[in-house]
Amino acid sequence: MPEEAPVNIGALLERPYTVRQRVLGIQTKLHSWAAADPGRCFDDLFNLVVDPGFLVMAWTRVRENKGAKTAGIDGATAWSVENSERGVAGFLTETADLVEGPLVSSGTGADGVDSQGERRTSSPGHPHSS
Repeated sequence: MPEEAPVNIGALLERPYTVRQRVLGIQTKLHSWAAADPGRCFDDLFNLVVDPGFLVMAWTRVRENKGAKTAGIDGATAWSVENSERGVAGFLTETADLVEGPLVSSGTGADGVDSQGERRTSSPGHPHSS
């Protein structure tokens, strides 16, 4: 979404079908590009991570998940977020605001081990760099 046109997350939460169609459309484009060029590297997916539509879609999926009653790493459940003073819109806005810049790949896999077999950890306070 263009930076000049901020999106009201609360308004998107009220239009889940529209959000779903938009997100699935973008995912379909990314999939077709990847299938057409298997070696393609998608360098700028950061914007999708903090895109209000993607955040709303992620919230919807988490909320509908069986694990929604289980607290996350922050100790909050979906119910506690929905019933908090800030609400879901505030929570998602804060989530987007937590990330200050583009994600930087550390070259490590999901297990935290790089291609040379060395364990890597993130810098304190910034989980996206090594």
